[in-house]
Amino acid sequence: WNVAPAYDDGHDRDAPGFRTAITHPPVWSGIVVFFAYTGLEVAVGQWTYSLLTEARGVTPAMAGMTVATYWGSFTVGRVIAGILAGQVQSQILLRGTLVLAIMGGTLLWVANSTAGAVVALGVLGAALAPVYPLLMTDTPRRLGDRYAIHAIGFQVAAGYLGAAAIPGGMGGVAARQGVEVLAPSLVGVAVIVFILHETTVAVRRSPSSATQPLCEPASRRGSRA
Repeated sequence: WNVAPAYDDGHDRDAPGFRTAITHPPVWSGIVVFFAYTGLEVAVGQWTYSLLTEARGVTPAMAGMTVATYWGSFTVGRVIAGILAGQVQSQILLRGTLVLAIMGGTLLWVANSTAGAVVALGVLGAALAPVYPLLMTDTPRRLGDRYAIHAIGFQVAAGYLGAAAIPGGMGGVAARQGVEVLAPSLVGVAVIVFILHETTVAVRRSPSSATQPLCEPASRRGSRA
């Protein structure tokens, strides 16, 4: 697309080609973390109903309401994250939410009542809500503006693939080993997402960029330009 001159900072002209971007290791760290995270987000919403009704004897109506807790908490979490975004450093917020997601998955794993499952899914929804937008917003700082132009597209595509592959893989495992295996599987994927995120931090282009606030003031952007 054509960029209005007032907003053209020259980064698009300096962007590497597709082949250069796709072979850049930090770009792949982002691709993998988006694949795993989006798969986790979708898997919780898709498989919890089956876990509750088929493995734990919860009635369909109650199981549906319990899963609705996850999506409701997810929505509220997005709103709260938007309020916190300008006040909390992105890496602190991401680490906190990913650790909270592991805790929520563990609560779901050990929950022996419907009330416990409601609490667990509420925690999971609130924890996962800000992860995707935070990871996407942090891409230019993690990779630099030049690589971010391609990397954002790669990450979105990886998210769609993960949303299909990870829940599908969990379903295949559950078909062989029983539906109850879905709970520890969710915890395992949450741990993997946390590890992958830490890997993206380790390979980021500039270590000092992790200390920048998520939303950079417009005045600072203008003075830097």
